[in-house]
Amino acid sequence: FCQTTGFGGTTQRSTTSHIKGAKDAKTVADGRPFTIYFDSNVNVNMPWRFKPTQKEVTVLPGETALAFYTVQNPYDEPIT
Repeated sequence: FCQTTGFGGTTQRSTTSHIKGAKDAKTVADGRPFTIYFDSNVNVNMPWRFKPTQKEVTVLPGETALAFYTVQNPYDEPIT
């Protein structure tokens, strides 16, 4: 369940290659802009700092945009 849904901190990777027509998406001429707000949470046992680089992005329907997060591991060794 957790791997499928991402619940419980299970990370997901996705590409748009499996979405039919994603590469051909066009901005809707009469589309209203909408704002996507970003949030970040980590498990209480995970000492990382994880936050969005920007708190929000406004896009039009069909428009693509990138979102970035900053992650900091306070330890000198990788956490796996």
